[in-house]
Amino acid sequence: MIMDHRCVEKEKRKTELDIWMTFLGFFFDLNFKRSFRIAKEQRYYRQPFEKICFTKAQAQIDRILNEVEQYIEKHI
Repeated sequence: MIMDHRCVEKEKRKTELDIWMTFLGFFFDLNFKRSFRIAKEQRYYRQPFEKICFTKAQAQIDRILNEVEQYIEKHI
């Protein structure tokens, strides 16, 4: 879902990591350049992923974070 630039549906979440992924999906629903600028400046969306090591899923998380950052950059 996230890689399709859509929010993750609540019913499809199964783990705590799914909840964090849902959080990242909201960036694909932003509409204002200022919102994208604030997200880029504050980078608060990275904090949960920097504090927790998701051993098995880290490569996928890094790929999704990169996708979100590219999307933000594209819309500034």
